[in-house]
Amino acid sequence: MPNIQENHKVLEEQEDRIIRQTIADMESAFNQHDADALDRHFTQDSTWVNVMGEMLSGWEQINNTHKVVLKGPLLHSYAKYFVEKLVFLR
Repeated sequence: MPNIQENHKVLEEQEDRIIRQTIADMESAFNQHDADALDRHFTQDSTWVNVMGEMLSGWEQINNTHKVVLKGPLLHSYAKYFVEKLVFLR
């Protein structure tokens, strides 16, 4: 029978894969300049602070802003995201 530590390890491995996949999905969407795909992980009540320090509130505002900037000033921009380390606090 697995103990609590083993269960936490399995859960952390699953969460690690999900987080890394989410980051990879967002990178791919950004590089394709696809605002809808980029923002699919945000909830309706999300808050996002962009690279300029501007705070966007709510999925609709985030998505509308991404649609403008990804087809305008960021049209020829590409991103590469790295997850260096994940630490889970239990």
